[in-house]
Amino acid sequence: MKKVFFLFFFTLMLSSVSFALAPEDNGYAWNTASYEEKVALCKELSKTNGKDYSYWIDMLNGFYSINNWAILSTKIKEVAAQIPLSEQPSGE
Repeated sequence: MKKVFFLFFFTLMLSSVSFALAPEDNGYAWNTASYEEKVALCKELSKTNGKDYSYWIDMLNGFYSINNWAILSTKIKEVAAQIPLSEQPSGE
């Protein structure tokens, strides 16, 4: 009985382990991440790509709000790399 209880407890502990959100993750991971995980990742994006972390949260929330597998499958780092290009002045 002790072995069964230990096994149950160990499995329960493993199922509650969460992993930090990373640039390699995609929109599915973004949408299931906690606000704290999003803030931590966006603060890292701010260091490397500029802009405030709240900008990145808003931008990624907007990008991943569409229910499209192709968009949701896009890695966060790929989205972050494309955004600065799309915001450059057009030279008009």
